[in-house]
Amino acid sequence: MAENPLISVVMSVYNDEAFLAEAINSILIQSEQDFEFIIIDDASTDRSVDIIKGYRDTRIRLYVNSKNEGLTRNLNKGIRLSKGKFIARMDGDDISRPDRFKKQVEYMRKHQNVMLSSCWTHAFGESNSILDIKGTSEQLRVMMLLRPVLMHPGFMMRREIIEEGMFYDETFRTTQDYAFQVQVSEKYDVGMVNRILLNYRVHKKQVSNAHNTEQSHNADRVRTGLLERLGLHLMPAEEAIYCAWAFEKRDVCRSDFNEARRIIKMILNANRESEIYKERILNDELYKLLFQWIVKSRAGRKAYCVGSICRFNMKKWLLFLQTVLQLFKRQIRKYVMIQNKK
Repeated sequence: MAENPLISVVMSVYNDEAFLAEAINSILIQSEQDFEFIIIDDASTDRSVDIIKGYRDTRIRLYVNSKNEGLTRNLNKGIRLSKGKFIARMDGDDISRPDRFKKQVEYMRKHQNVMLSSCWTHAFGESNSILDIKGTSEQLRVMMLLRPVLMHPGFMMRREIIEEGMFYDETFRTTQDYAFQVQVSEKYDVGMVNRILLNYRVHKKQVSNAHNTEQSHNADRVRTGLLERLGLHLMPAEEAIYCAWAFEKRDVCRSDFNEARRIIKMILNANRESEIYKERILNDELYKLLFQWIVKSRAGRKAYCVGSICRFNMKKWLLFLQTVLQLFKRQIRKYVMIQNKK
């Protein structure tokens, strides 16, 4: 292994024996082979450590915690141990596609201003969907007002931001990826590789399911912080609508969408004072996110809600049509993927 590899892969493992070998193998067969593989076992009680020790690849560096430290601390530990020019994330239950590192490094080299990127993913297991958000750095930053947009297991970052002391916030035991991508995006460009390079496994044992309440609370912390940075403080009823919008809850009332539109106006007004976001992009992306929520909600309310929001505004109608087209393309991609597997 090179003393200073191109990529440092950081993986935190906790009782992942069922999927671990498949995850490790997907890294070892990457078309880009210049990497070190830092694996931190978080005091697993299953066969995870034995499985890792069974590999004889010198690029693997295993560290075993004497007690459970949690994902956030393990990631910071792995990053501090890393030597690569780029630092890539990986989870013990996911599968990186063979060209993932090659394509992500190509993207980072082409976009020198991007300090953190991720990639499109295919969610499989107890779900079957394509996670294919696209946009410029500024568009992605606006989307973060509602939810994380860069898939955590697909992260690739430049060493420079680590050397500047930008680590995961250890007050977040969950949703640390949301806080981190927001932190980076406030200072640097972020990006997305518009190719499916990661298979993201959805199952009941993963952290997002096991700590659902805590994860929701932490996501609210990030969203609230972003709004407060704009100088905006929502009332409890407004926060409830904003949260419902962020999670795209489907059993909602017509008035909820109009309330969300009112919140958009509040955000736009607050931004005119702070000038944190470019106004046109902020307006367009927030309305597209609102239309996306409407389209995914109960069918009987769609026409009324879209009409009441767009009215005689041609630009809003165009944004609505653009949103519908994007969602339609996602369904086509999903259908093609399913057919190719048959």
